[in-house]
Amino acid sequence: MNWNNIEKSWNEFAEFHNVELIYVERNLFHAIECKYQVDFKTEYGKSHFLGILWKSTEGHNRNRTIISTEFINVQPLEALELKNGGILNLFSKNKLNDFEKNISWNLKKLKGKSLLLKDNVLEIELNGILSSISDFEKVTELIKEIKTSR
Repeated sequence: MNWNNIEKSWNEFAEFHNVELIYVERNLFHAIECKYQVDFKTEYGKSHFLGILWKSTEGHNRNRTIISTEFINVQPLEALELKNGGILNLFSKNKLNDFEKNISWNLKKLKGKSLLLKDNVLEIELNGILSSISDFEKVTELIKEIKTSR
């Protein structure tokens, strides 16, 4: 994982939305925790992207991305909850409709851990940090797909 590419991608994403990238770095005993945050508005709502990157020479990395989007000026959206992995996922797979299966598949391709849509707020958690502009585009497309299909 190239840390410079990650920082460059987050900067490009922030510039694309004409907002400032908030970067916070914390030194811990065994690692450095880096947080990348971008908040912006779109035609469908307010979005918050938070990426957490652990820089460790020992390899104890737990990188993740949390995305939250509040849909505004829309009718109440039907609730949706998906989790990739675990026993609950095995039992719920057969109960998903085609739209939910497609969203679950796209979430899995993004290394997604969970997706929750409730009260017009969409929360997505990924088991990795977004590291390229194409990753950001895939997440943005996923958000648009959920908004237009619910």
